[in-house]
Parts: sequence; C-alpha cells; structure tokens
Amino acid sequence: MVLLSGYSAAFTNSLPDEVFSRYLAQIAAQVPGGAAAQADLVARVDTRADLPRVAVPTRVIAATADLLVDPANSRELAAAIPGADYVEVAAGHVLMHEAPQAWHRAVLDYFADSSRIHAA
Repeated sequence: MVLLSGYSAAFTNSLPDEVFSRYLAQIAAQVPGGAAAQADLVARVDTRADLPRVAVPTRVIAATADLLVDPANSRELAAAIPGADYVEVAAGHVLMHEAPQAWHRAVLDYFADSSRIHAA
C-alpha cells in the first residue's frame, strides 16, 4: 500500500521488477507499529486554528502526485500560516526519494535566503 500510494504512478511503473520487489520488501520492513495510531491521530486532530500563530519562517512543500496528502491541503496549510511560501515538487508522497534533487533544491533554496531567518 505505501509503495503504491507513496510514489507517483509514473515512478512506480518505471521500476524494473527486481527493484520494485526490493522496494516493497524494504518498505514492509520499515512500517512502524505506530503507523495505524498515526493515521488515527491525523483523522481526529485538527490543528488549523493554531496555524495563524505560527511565528517562524515556513515553507510548505507539496508533492503534485501525492495520493496520501492532497496538494490542496498543503496549499491550505501555507495560506493559513502568516508569511509562509509554497512549493510543489512533481512526485508522490515520498518526494525526497522519488525526486531527491528537486526536494533538496526546494529546501536549500529556502534556507539560502537568510532574510527569512532575520525577518523572524
């Protein structure tokens, strides 16, 4: 399930069978026992009222092919945090693995602009 929903269909379909099988085994071994509890918590807890009080520089990075977190939710998150900016990466939920260069660029570019840090 994580492999199929964590990556974009294009990425998953591009994997050779042996790589797909290896990913599947690795992901199955890494799913923590608390994953179900985390999903339950996400479904029950609403922190939207807290977002306007976030007082630190914030970049929200969304994956355009994310099947677990709709990019619309990430846009809503960024809009609710004062001064936040929003970046999209063409990838699935596990964007740092599927599109590592784009992920790194989104993070590094944000921190390279030190005016964000000094403005806070």
